Amino acid sequence: MKSAVVGGIGVVMNLAVMALLLKLTNIFNWRASAIASLAANLQNYLLQNAWTYLAGARKDFRKLEGYFSYLLRSAAGMVVATVSYAGLGWSFAHASGMVRLEAGAPVFWARLSFQFTAVVLGVWFNDLTNKIFARTEAVRPHVDSPVSLPAPTLTGLKESPVCKSVRDLAPEIGE
Repeated sequence: MKSAVVGGIGVVMNLAVMALLLKLTNIFNWRASAIASLAANLQNYLLQNAWTYLAGARKDFRKLEGYFSYLLRSAAGMVVATVSYAGLGWSFAHASGMVRLEAGAPVFWARLSFQFTAVVLGVWFNDLTNKIFARTEAVRPHVDSPVSLPAPTLTGLKESPVCKSVRDLAPEIGE
């Protein structure tokens, strides 16, 4: 549940950064999407680290090391989101009879809608790749109790009924 809340806050953060970039700068292409995605990714990591994993929250340098691991796991989704935003913007700008993506409220809302759609695709793709490449916990094989070996004697081990010579291990060698 906490991870879903963190993710939802991340989507809002992504759209807020995107809106600020569109309103306050001249960045409106794929770079805006990439910056918004990185800002949301960092916010998600910090919030998830502080809230979801409170007992095991990383400190100082370990936090930075943990972020790079988190960034690597979410990079595919961020690339999909950025490419999707660029593709939607390009398609909209080049569609026949459509208004050019330059200025105005309708264009702002169109770009923000493209970013939302791109983020949804990125989250879906990231979830898919994390399921495919999920880290599995170490699986301990079920091991029966070890076979008891014959007790040693002063002259060495008693003869084992399982393996009497090299021929028993590799018959082709003894020939």
